[in-house]
Amino acid sequence: MTRRRHVRKKGRRPRREINADRKNIRRLIELEDRICALLFRRGRIDPGEIEKALATEPEEGDEIGLVVDALVRGRTLVRKKDGIGLAAAGDFIEARISVTPRGNGFAMADGLKQDIYIAAANLKTATQGDTVIVRITSRGRRGPEGRVLEIVKRANASLVGIFRKGEQGSLVVPDDFRIPFNLMIRKGDDAGAPDGAAVVAEITDYHPAPVFPAGRVVEVLGDPDDLGVRNEMVIRKHGLPHAFSQEALKEAAKLRDRVDPAGREDLRELRFVTIDGADARDFDDAVFIEKRNHGGYRLYVAIADVSHYVKPGSNLDREAYERGTSVYFPGRVVPMLPERLSNDLCSLVPGQDRYTFTAIIDFDANGTRKRARFVKSVIRSAHRLTYDLACDLVNGAEKSGIYDDVRDGLLLMAELASILENKRRNRGAVMLEIPEREIGLDADGGVAFIRRLERNQAHRMIEEFMLAANEAVASFLSRQGKAEKDGFLYRIHEAPDPLKLEEFREFTVRIGIRARGRRAETWINRMLEEVRGTEKEFLINNLLLRSMQQARYDTANPGHFGLASENYTHFTSPIRRYPDLMVHRALAHLCGASKTPAPPAPGAGEHLSARERKAIDAEREMEDILQARYMSERLGEEFEAVVSGLNDSMIFVELIDELVSGAISLADLEDDFYVLDDKNHQVVGRRYGGSYGVGDQIRVRLYEVDERRRRVHFMPVR
Repeated sequence: MTRRRHVRKKGRRPRREINADRKNIRRLIELEDRICALLFRRGRIDPGEIEKALATEPEEGDEIGLVVDALVRGRTLVRKKDGIGLAAAGDFIEARISVTPRGNGFAMADGLKQDIYIAAANLKTATQGDTVIVRITSRGRRGPEGRVLEIVKRANASLVGIFRKGEQGSLVVPDDFRIPFNLMIRKGDDAGAPDGAAVVAEITDYHPAPVFPAGRVVEVLGDPDDLGVRNEMVIRKHGLPHAFSQEALKEAAKLRDRVDPAGREDLRELRFVTIDGADARDFDDAVFIEKRNHGGYRLYVAIADVSHYVKPGSNLDREAYERGTSVYFPGRVVPMLPERLSNDLCSLVPGQDRYTFTAIIDFDANGTRKRARFVKSVIRSAHRLTYDLACDLVNGAEKSGIYDDVRDGLLLMAELASILENKRRNRGAVMLEIPEREIGLDADGGVAFIRRLERNQAHRMIEEFMLAANEAVASFLSRQGKAEKDGFLYRIHEAPDPLKLEEFREFTVRIGIRARGRRAETWINRMLEEVRGTEKEFLINNLLLRSMQQARYDTANPGHFGLASENYTHFTSPIRRYPDLMVHRALAHLCGASKTPAPPAPGAGEHLSARERKAIDAEREMEDILQARYMSERLGEEFEAVVSGLNDSMIFVELIDELVSGAISLADLEDDFYVLDDKNHQVVGRRYGGSYGVGDQIRVRLYEVDERRRRVHFMPVR
C-alpha cells in the first residue's frame, strides 16, 4: 500500500504559523488597549513610565515601545515635550456596561448624550454592571460604537446558575443570559452540588476568551423548578441582603411592646382606618377625616413611628440603610426591617395602641391646603379595610352595619379625594394611567392566575391622601431646614428631555391627536384626556412614560414634574423605604419633637435611588419567571393583545386581560418581509404594504415559551 504524501499548496502557510500570528496579533491589540487605558487614567506621561507600569518581562519593553510608536503614527497618541498622551481624549470614557439578551453591550455614563454600542466580540470579559474604560471607534447614524479596553471594577464577584456535572470538570451555566460565559468548576470545588441544581458560585479567576473563567460553588440552592428556589436565585442574583444579622435581630427582640402616650398627642378616640390590598402584609398608614367650618376638611394621615424604635447608628438602622427598601415578590417579601417591627410593633392593626407620626392637614372647600402640623402621636385603628370593602362602603354596597362607625368618614374621604384629584389635574400633574398586573399563587406555590389589577375609588382616595401628606411635609421641610444639613431627601422628578418630548409630540400629531398647550404639562394632560378610553390610550401612555425621566432621591430640589409639585418627599412608608425614615427623623427635630438632629448621610440619595432600582429589577424578573411558567401551560391558546413596542427583529405585544408580555419574531411572519419604520412606530411589509404599529390591537396565538430566558413567543392570528 502506497502512503499518500501530504503536499502543501503553493502560497499557503502551515496552520501552526497562522495560529501563532493570530496569538501575536491578539497580544499586540491587548497591549495597545492597556497603553490607552493607562494614559486615560494618568494623562500625559513619560514613555519610560509606560514601560514601568505595563512591562512584566524585559522583552515586553521593546514591544511596548513599538506599539507606542505605531499608535503615534496612527494618531491615536500624540508625543509632546511633557510626554505622551491621548490625541483625542474625548474618544475614551469610563462607563458602566449593560448587556443585551443577544450578548452585545452598551456603555452608559453620566453626560453621555447617547449610549455607546459594543459588539459581543469587543466586550472582553466584561459582564452586566461592570465598570470599564471604553474607546469609541466609530460614530455612525445609529450612534457611537466602541470596544472595552480595560475592566476597572467588577460588578459581581459571584454568579447564580445551574450546575452541570462532568467527569473531567464541571460548569455553572449562568442564569443571567447577559453573562457571556460559563464558569469552570474544578473537582473538589463543587460543594457536593448535584447535576442540574441551582447554585451560587464565586468567580476566582477571569480568564480572557476563549478559556472559561474559573470558580467554586459556595451555596447550593436546590431544584430550579421549585418557585421558592427561583425566588432565592433572584435574590442572590440581584445582591439583595436577605438575612438579618444576629445583632440586628437581638435589637429587635429587645424592643418593648408597651405603648405610653406620655409626651405624645393622644388620638386614640378618633376612628382611624387602614385601607390596603387584600394580601397586604404591613399596615403602616391609617387615615381619619373631619368636616370643618365653612365646608373645609381636616385630614389626619397617621404613619407608623418607625423612628421611635430604629435609632441612628444602631444595627437595625445600618442594615435598613444597606437594604434601602423592602422588595415584594408574589407570595414573599424581603423586608427592610425584621418582622418584629414590620408585622408587629409598627403594624397599625385594629384595636391596638400604636406609636405614630401624624400629619394633620386642613383644606378649604376647594382643596387648598391652609395649614399643616406634624405631631408624634398614639392611635388605635378602628378597622382594617381592603380597597374593595372601602369602595363598597362608599358606594353603599356593604350594608352589614359592622362598619357604620366609619361609613360617614369614608364618604367625606371620597369627597375630599375627588376635589384633590381635580386640583392636581388642573395644576398640571401628569395623570398617567399605567395598568398593573396581579399574580396569584396556588396552595402548592404554582401560578394560579395573572390578571389586570383593577383600581377602584378607594385606591385613588388613599393615593391622593398619601400624596397630600408627602407634599405637606416637603413644603414644611423646605421652609424650615436644609436637606444637606438636616439629613433628609426630596423625591424629585426632573422635566423630560426637550428633544424626546418634541419627538413624542410630533408622533401624536402624525396619528391625529390635536391637543395643544403652551406648557408641556397642559398639552400632555389634554392629550391623555383625548385618548382616554380609546384604542390609542395604551400607546400614548406607554410612549409618554418612556419619554419621562426616572424619579429619584436627592438633597437638591428641582421639584417633581410628574406631580407638578415644587416640593415633594416620601414620608408615608418608613417601614419599607429608608428615605421616609430619614424624613421622619428630620421632621421630628425641626418640629421640636426630638432634641437630637438627624445626622446627614453622605451619598444617601444616590445609594437609595440605586437600591430602589435594584429592587424594581428583581421584582420584574420574578414576575417574568412566573409569567413564563404560567404561559407554558397555555400553548396554542389565542388572546387579544396590543402592540407595545417594536425593533428591527421583533414586534412586542402585551395581552390585554392578563397583561402578559411577549413578542412576535419578524422572521416568523411568512406573509411578507417586514421592515421597521422607526419614525412612525410601525413595521411595514415591503411586498404587500401590511403593517403592525404600536398601539394596534391584534389577536395572537401562543406557540412557544422559553422558560430559561423568560421569553413568550406569539404568532398573529389573521
